[in-house]
This record gives sequence, structure tokens and C-alpha cells, in this order.
Amino acid sequence: MKAVVIGAGMMGRAAAYDLVRNPEVERVKIIDKNPLSLGSLKLFLNSKKVELDFIDIETEMVSVSGFLQGYDCAVSCVPYLFNYELAKAAISVGCNFIDLGGNNDVVQQELSLHEEAKRQNVLVVPDCGLAPGLVSVLTKRLVEELGTVESIGLRVGGLPQKPQLPLNYALVFSVQGLVNEYVEPCTALREGKKVIIPPMQEIEQLEFPIYGKLEAFTTSGGTSTLPDTYCGKIKNLDYKTIRYPGHRDRYLQLQQQVGDRATLEDTLLKMLPKGKEDVILLRATGEGNGKTIQYQMIDHYDPQSELTSMMRTTAFPATILSSMIGTGKIGVKGAYTQEHFAPAQEIIDELIKRGIDISKSNI
Repeated sequence: MKAVVIGAGMMGRAAAYDLVRNPEVERVKIIDKNPLSLGSLKLFLNSKKVELDFIDIETEMVSVSGFLQGYDCAVSCVPYLFNYELAKAAISVGCNFIDLGGNNDVVQQELSLHEEAKRQNVLVVPDCGLAPGLVSVLTKRLVEELGTVESIGLRVGGLPQKPQLPLNYALVFSVQGLVNEYVEPCTALREGKKVIIPPMQEIEQLEFPIYGKLEAFTTSGGTSTLPDTYCGKIKNLDYKTIRYPGHRDRYLQLQQQVGDRATLEDTLLKMLPKGKEDVILLRATGEGNGKTIQYQMIDHYDPQSELTSMMRTTAFPATILSSMIGTGKIGVKGAYTQEHFAPAQEIIDELIKRGIDISKSNI
């Protein structure tokens, strides 16, 4: 299999790291607009499989298809606003395409390419990161195991391993993505129907080993297409973000003081420490047929690879899926999100092989 990683930033670095270590992958092309980022990544990877190409997709999108020609699968690790055009470029040269997601409107644009992707014998899959992404895989697995599902609760948080002032938080991914989660409306299922609920509400307390008492509240984006896929099939489904206690109230005070979004993003960027030694906490709980099944993930920064947990748990689900697609293990063609076709248990098993701690319990 030959793969392309689009973007040499943090997520692109983790994606390339995993792909070059996969014996089924013979070549990894990395494209980015920054030659310094590309050079640094090549040194980091230290692999003969790696090939670099310089392109600014923002100004040279018409040239992208040429860089994808002859490759089996492309993994987009750039901001979501480029993913629709990148997906079209990949389809035009018969290259499968997946991305990390992050915006429901862009996802719907990509899904509209279904017939074109089928004609070109390729698969396009948006939302293949952590949330959206892995949470959809876990939801699919819970549905498979429970049959009739009463409720599914998805709880995910990327945190510094220790609370950091002033918001008991550190920036573990882009500030634009963080604010987007906090200000955009959220989709959920209530009594079997799709509903829109406000962000930063319905606060609840929960506990994780080592980290003790935490809080969780509604945020946008995590459910992505799940409410549409399971409308009428799951009675209640929602997604909440996990934070250290007090974070939500302190953030809302700041948001009220600052006002407009651009200023808020700039303020947070200056205020928040950058999180390297991070942890991802995830809990997916399903109830149905008199049973409760829970998947739990606790993953930490890896000092050996120098990859943050956010990088690992966002990029590795995507690279695992890309390998399955690129090697022909998944033969589906068209444009779909993962809950429609992904081999959920195999993806979970592959993450565990990579040292990501996912446990299952019957409560």
C-alpha cells in the first residue's frame, strides 16, 4: 500500500509515524506548504519509506490531484475547510480519502460525493479522528453488542495530566477547534428524535482512575452524523466534553467578558499553557436489553515517540482505517461515515496493539 499524508503538523506527524511503522505500507508521501516542517518530520521519521512534496493547498488546490495520483489512500490532517476540495481531488485520480473531520457542513458536502466516488471505485470517509471518529466506531460496536439500544453516552476529554491555571486546562489542540466546540449548537437524540441542544450545558460529575472527580458538559461536533444514522433506533444519545472541575464556569465568565469570537480565540491562545504531557479520557456507555456495556480509554503522552495523547488518539484511528482501505481489507465504495461500515472490533484491537488502553466492562 502507498499512502499520502496531507499536512505535516501535529496530527500529520502522528499519522506518518504510524504509517511508516506498518509493514503493509511501502511508501508514505507527506505534502505540506512548509519546507521546515517537512524537513523536521523526515528527520523524526528516519525511514526510507518517506517521500516529501511541497505544496500550498490553499493556493494550489488545482494541483493536488497530481500529488495523489498512483496512491492507494490519502489521510487529510489539515483544517476541515479544505476537506471537500481534497476529497474531490482524490476521487478524480482514484485515490481513497479519509480525514479527521471537525465540521458537520463539510462532512455533508463530502457525503454528497457518494455516487461520484462509487463511479471512480474509491471510498471517501470523513470524521476519522477521535471525536468525531473513534466515538462513532465505539457507538457502532455498542449497537452490535446490545441489539436494542436504550441510550449511549459519549464522554471525551483531552486534558493536561495536571490542572493548570487559569482555566484548569492547557491547549492540546487548535484554539479554533476548542472554541468551535464551546459555541456551536450540539446534536443529540432524545426519545428517539434528533434534537439541537445548547453547548456548555447539562453539566455532570464523573470520576476516572487517578484523575478523580471531573466535570462534563455538552459540546458540539462529537456526535457528527450519529443522530442522523441512529434516529429512531437509539432512544437517547449525547456527547459531552470532560474537563477538570471549575473549567466550564471560568470559561463562561471569560467568554462573557471578551465578547466576539476572534478576540476570544486570541485571548485563549495567549492565556492557555500548551499541553505536551497530556491525557485523553474517554468513556462510551451503552444501555439496552437489560445490559450496560462500557468502553473506557485512558491514554497518556508517550515520551518515547514524543507524541501527545491527542496526536495518537486522533491520528491512529485514521491511519488504521486507511490501511484497511488501502490494502483492500475494506472493499466498500462511495462516501460514508464509519458507523455504516467500519469493522469496529478490529479497529479497537489495532489501537490496543499500539499501546492505547481501551477496556470493556459489563456494568
